[in-house]
Amino acid sequence: MGKLSIFKIVFSRNKEKYQPGDVVEGHVAIEIKDGIKVKGIYLECVGEASVGWSESQPTSSDKNRRNHIRYYKANETYFRYERELMKRATERRGSISVQEGSYMYPFNFRLPQHIPSSFEGSLGHVRYWDKHLI
Repeated sequence: MGKLSIFKIVFSRNKEKYQPGDVVEGHVAIEIKDGIKVKGIYLECVGEASVGWSESQPTSSDKNRRNHIRYYKANETYFRYERELMKRATERRGSISVQEGSYMYPFNFRLPQHIPSSFEGSLGHVRYWDKHLI
């Protein structure tokens, strides 16, 4: 069986920061040794937020003192860009044989105009991330 030696996302223009409305572009670089079989190759870029906390409230008299804990949680997705870079020729189950070599798959998408900046806090976060799947 072959080996996947390189699988990386390369962004154009070496930008470290993006603004709302910017075009994000680049390519996925793959290098394969000895050929492999895959179900497909995918790129996913996501902007999302999550928040959660709990509150404790007394619910009984002084004799049988108990606390009721109420949990709050919310999620929001600002955008999701998914691209199937390589797929099976048919819808049947199975895999694709990928020969040894180097492959590049370009991508580009525009960030929405009204998205918040990244944030990490004790009660929640706003994150932007990408991942590749094979």
